Amino acid sequence: MRHLNIHIEHYEVDGNIILGPISLVLNEHDRIAIVGANGIGKSTLLKILSSEIRDFQGTIENIGSLTLGYLEQIHFLDESLTVREDLANAFTEVRTLEGRLHVLEEEMSLTGAYEEYTELLERFQAIDGYTYMHTVERVARGIGIFHLLDHTLAEVSGGERTKVALAKVLLSRPDFLLLDEPTNFIDLSSVEWLEHYLEENWK
Repeated sequence: MRHLNIHIEHYEVDGNIILGPISLVLNEHDRIAIVGANGIGKSTLLKILSSEIRDFQGTIENIGSLTLGYLEQIHFLDESLTVREDLANAFTEVRTLEGRLHVLEEEMSLTGAYEEYTELLERFQAIDGYTYMHTVERVARGIGIFHLLDHTLAEVSGGERTKVALAKVLLSRPDFLLLDEPTNFIDLSSVEWLEHYLEENWK
């Protein structure tokens, strides 16, 4: 079974030990809640697991090349994009195939060659290439940012940006979701939607 083998001897800042020792195994389908008082290192642990913090003593073995999604790792590199465009970029393979198919469509009109196009089109259909924008809209509606889809990222407020980031990490469908208080900026109906979405997509 794919898993993370975690052994953290300690993590320290300015001579003060912030976290450790910790030893555990996270299996692919595990669901774990990290509970504790403020300041004991819950967020620090998630940052270590996501590789945002690297200067700790210990090892993390990723057995099976699991992908990890962490809310703090979502950054807006191009704030001229609309929220819709940024969320669509979570579908990396779909977008890559979509671009290649457009190129091949133009080439076919000149050469008549269609073998690669047919092969890629089958893959595009298999990964729901024709419906991914519907998924973007469904998640945006659930998180409460549907009304922002055609706004640029530069026009979005701080709290709304957190919602956009949460939506994007959900849409990227990593093997492991590392969520640090994801409900802080969403209302009760969105919290209920999020619980259902997680149950449906991370079984």
